[in-house]
Amino acid sequence: MKKIKRYQILNLLLAAMMAVCLLASQASALTPEQTASIEAAAATGDPVAIEAAANAVMTAAIASGENPAQVASQVTQAAVTAAVAAGQDTSVVVQAASSGVTSSAVAAAAAAGGDVAAAAQAASSGAASGAVTAAAAAGQDTAAVAQAASSGATSGAVMAAAAAGADVAAVCQAASRGASSGAVGAAAAAGLDTTAVAAAARSGSAAGAAQAAAATGQDVAGMVAAAQTGSDQGAQAPAEPEAFEPAADTPPAAPVADTPPEPEALEPPPTQDDTEPASPV
Repeated sequence: MKKIKRYQILNLLLAAMMAVCLLASQASALTPEQTASIEAAAATGDPVAIEAAANAVMTAAIASGENPAQVASQVTQAAVTAAVAAGQDTSVVVQAASSGVTSSAVAAAAAAGGDVAAAAQAASSGAASGAVTAAAAAGQDTAAVAQAASSGATSGAVMAAAAAGADVAAVCQAASRGASSGAVGAAAAAGLDTTAVAAAARSGSAAGAAQAAAATGQDVAGMVAAAQTGSDQGAQAPAEPEAFEPAADTPPAAPVADTPPEPEALEPPPTQDDTEPASPV
């Protein structure tokens, strides 16, 4: 009984510390339900389901007034951690998630008459940053993840821009700039080889641009050139990454953030061997 009580108190302490760290570092832009939907989709490894989930989450978050870069970062963080836990290919998962958040950000900006290029850059930066940050924490191949995130983000932005009748070349360059900036910034924060990550992001953006351009009847060479220019620009201006979220299989963090732990639960147990329970307040 005494051991069980001490174990429960330790759990409460750990959960409270995690909640404090999260609240101090960033307010979550996603609801617990939105995070769960990303995790569930990522765990399947199905690119179509992952992109659809990321698209839906970003669309709803933007409608609620959330920051697209923060949303994208948290989406890809959740996707990477869930993919690792489920043994899925993180590159496949990240590419789909990045495409989903960036395409929905571009579509939302176009529908609202906003700055489409700025929306593409913000979402792609967050997507790449979150992906690389989570990959580094999970011991994954960060260069491969940076390449996948940049490819998905650029491809998603170009596809959405073409569908909305926006300036596709400008959006392509902005998305590539954001992806490179986010990936390199996250790599620098994690102490990784930024040159390798920048090269991977550049390669990914070019591939994503070429794929999307071909699919939408755009000038492939022109899109690739725009993507490479944007990537080079982004590598010179790395973005500061979002704080890393806890792993997908750590559910206590959400309720603790909403309901602060009872101070009484955090007091040390009685020193006597008697199993006298702490009196509740």
